[in-house]
Amino acid sequence: MNTTDVLTPGDLRVLRTGLEDRQRAVIESMAQGWRELHDLTKSQAQEDGLGSHPADVGTEMEQQQEVAARLQMLDADLQEVKDALDRMDNNTYGVCTDCLGPISIGRLRTLPTASRDIDCQRRYEARQKSRAA
Repeated sequence: MNTTDVLTPGDLRVLRTGLEDRQRAVIESMAQGWRELHDLTKSQAQEDGLGSHPADVGTEMEQQQEVAARLQMLDADLQEVKDALDRMDNNTYGVCTDCLGPISIGRLRTLPTASRDIDCQRRYEARQKSRAA
């Protein structure tokens, strides 16, 4: 199955624009996060622990971990967006990666990075949950 069987060119334009806007926003957020992390690391290196109260050092380390976690989440989000744009370029956007059936336009409007239809996504999540247990 190919994209033209599932979505109209207008649908694809709107979804692509949304994905590209999201990609720019995520990249911008990542740049801000990297600046924050740099500033926190620089601040900690300048103090070199001398004269710093242990609670302050602990707070800075916690802030670094929070920024690093946020960067990880943003990186995963960026990869999902890139994957969706790649599927658009390869004419497989809107096609479920598991069953090769169409992904509903409603699902794609809600979750433009979706790579599975709702039924296959539920099965995928159930498998992931059972593996984690």
